[in-house]
Amino acid sequence: WSSDVCSSDLTDALTVDYKSRIQVAGGTEDWRFHFVSRATGQEDYTSIVVSQVHTTSSRVVKENIVDITDDDAKKILDVKPVEFDYKKSKKHSQGMIAEEVYPIFPNLVDIPKDWDEDSYTEDMLEVPTLNYTGFIPYMIKMVQIQQKEINELKERL
Repeated sequence: WSSDVCSSDLTDALTVDYKSRIQVAGGTEDWRFHFVSRATGQEDYTSIVVSQVHTTSSRVVKENIVDITDDDAKKILDVKPVEFDYKKSKKHSQGMIAEEVYPIFPNLVDIPKDWDEDSYTEDMLEVPTLNYTGFIPYMIKMVQIQQKEINELKERL
């Protein structure tokens, strides 16, 4: 790494290129990594494999902390899981459609500025993305709600 490629100040853009395209732009809150296949030279949706993912979670870096409401947790029931094939790689997968999740959980969807689905072309680098790990707190809350209901039903027996 040279100083013109990687800066210790994360507010600077980091770009590693010639066909290895890693980009970090706009500081620590706006990281985007684009992967290009060495075999084809084409942008592709690539798996990132890690053994663990740790997210900053200490209360010292958070404010406005409030419990997730039962009503917000129950919105998870409105999310539609689907199976699909990626157009480029033809890989079969499961998940959700970002545009369908947005009306339910807009906080979990990142839609690029000036996004227009009707103008999409395969060479576009940015498409709407979904924060799958963001579903975990809602799922945990939903399990808690359901367990409470189960316990209440058991008491009636």
